[in-house]
Amino acid sequence: MVVLGMWVLIFFWVGVKAGDLRGDPLTYAVIAKKTALENQWFNPMLMDEPYLNKPPLFFWITAFFFKVLGASYYVAKLPSLIFSTLDVCMLYILSLRWFKNSDVAFFTAFSFMSTRWVVRDFASVRPESLLVFGLLLGLFAVSLMLEGRKSGPYLFGLAFALMMMTKFAMAFFLLAPTFIFAVSRWKLGEWLRWPHFWAGLLLGTALPAAWIIYYEGRHPGYFYHMLYAQTIERMTGGLDVHNSPLLYLKEVLFYYHPWLIFFFIGMGVMWQKKKEDPVWLTLMAFFPLALALQVSAGKMSRYLVPLTPFISMIAAWGVVHHIRLHRYIKQIVYFLGPLLLVFFWVVPVKINPRVYHTVHLTAALQVKAPSFADTLGFLKGDSPERDAVPLVEWRHHGEPKDYVYTNYFYLPESRRVWGDAQLSDYVSNGREKIFLLAPTPFLGALPMTDHIAWTKICADDTATLLLGEQRHP
Repeated sequence: MVVLGMWVLIFFWVGVKAGDLRGDPLTYAVIAKKTALENQWFNPMLMDEPYLNKPPLFFWITAFFFKVLGASYYVAKLPSLIFSTLDVCMLYILSLRWFKNSDVAFFTAFSFMSTRWVVRDFASVRPESLLVFGLLLGLFAVSLMLEGRKSGPYLFGLAFALMMMTKFAMAFFLLAPTFIFAVSRWKLGEWLRWPHFWAGLLLGTALPAAWIIYYEGRHPGYFYHMLYAQTIERMTGGLDVHNSPLLYLKEVLFYYHPWLIFFFIGMGVMWQKKKEDPVWLTLMAFFPLALALQVSAGKMSRYLVPLTPFISMIAAWGVVHHIRLHRYIKQIVYFLGPLLLVFFWVVPVKINPRVYHTVHLTAALQVKAPSFADTLGFLKGDSPERDAVPLVEWRHHGEPKDYVYTNYFYLPESRRVWGDAQLSDYVSNGREKIFLLAPTPFLGALPMTDHIAWTKICADDTATLLLGEQRHP
């Protein structure tokens, strides 16, 4: 577990302080920040519009961290990183419990966290690590149910509720393999006669049902939108995602290395052990879920993430099948872990370099700093602070959403937001000095008069920072 912990730091935690949020991660961070700032816990908002595309659990967790630690790029990633670490630990424990082989458990966890699409999505502000946590929790509950433990159904219901409150459609990854396994192993009838099984199902459906009923009341059509637009349309038409029929095949053939060859070997090994319940459950999870992903019109590499625990279990059996080879691989992993951890912790790593240079400079200029003119006063601790020049964000008609989202997330709440009318009034009658953040594509529409002089401070493709002051005070 110590070695796995070092590799978790290498794959997920190293370099997370570098970069900027873009696309969906930026959208999720904006929703969480607004939830934390305005206490909109039961009405997630994306700026001024209710957000209907996802259930709120991931936003609640991220907003909680913002509430405690403040909103920042690093804090936005903390929930994903924490659940990523828990996923690796749970996968190791679950594999050890199922297969009674520490080497299989080790390579299951290691191959999982070293998979390309897992690293990419787990080290970002995305809910995939939370979904996998719910999936593994549900699989652990199934093992308890097979042992006849009363806690199993309730834990299964909790796992189902967690996945439903993160992303409705992804609960299929838990329900489908469990149902197929229960039917094929003649367990379903036994479970249906078990009162605790019904109580667990009631618990699992009551929690998301309460949210759906509440949010449907506030925003009529919410359930239809989640069921049809976010689920059925993506499966049948692709909606806003890729629909290449070869996407998953390319992803696996090009990037699932060095584990791909071991996956094929492990498939044969596990088929020989198919009479064992954990092995059969793994196979009954892989085949139906892989088929469902392939026939779905909407395809994204991140949809492979909930399937990857089962792929990793199969690959691990392929590695362990060759006794001498798996010992060599394990020694390499044990040897490289500490070396790479020290190297990457010392050497700066930038996975996603910063792109919003102007916005970051603007935020830094808004921080009050002590004056160093009076050295003696500074040393005595009574040096006055200089007041920051007021910051104005200009919202022109049709600016890109990323411009608005980036400013909302990275800039302080003390900034002023002006439209065209307020800015026109300032350039005609304004007296105070201001910093103006303007969208670069619309810089040509900036009002100009002889009353205010504009000085460019910094600019990039997204935003331009200007200093505005009177020409003749």
